[in-house]
Amino acid sequence: MIADVSGFTRMNESFARMGESGAEKVTRHLNQYFTKLLNIIDRHGGDCVKFAGDALIVIFKEDNPYEKMTYLNKDNKEKVFENAEITMLRTIQAAMELSKQPPYIVGNVTLTLHTAVGFSDVYALHLGGNDNQWE
Repeated sequence: MIADVSGFTRMNESFARMGESGAEKVTRHLNQYFTKLLNIIDRHGGDCVKFAGDALIVIFKEDNPYEKMTYLNKDNKEKVFENAEITMLRTIQAAMELSKQPPYIVGNVTLTLHTAVGFSDVYALHLGGNDNQWE
């Protein structure tokens, strides 16, 4: 899932006019806003793997210890959700809860959130290592 904050550039420009104190305010407001979003993501079993500017890149692993869920299919037969289906449902639930959050208002700037959900296998590599810098 990608969660992108709209209004960040406008907020930055607004606070840039204040000098150093403006940069501190940007940091404080982003920390408050991102903390709220990260708590929601965590409740649904997600993990923010990257802050990409004003966006969060989040993955949801299948190996979370959630109970098996069942549902009735179109033939009224009980079916057990597969791990991948449960993972996708948790991802969608997180995106829906994020989208219901009220805008974050800072002075005359409003921060809103847009989410996108995708589903696929994820392959991760640790790259880098120069001067203890990793990506």
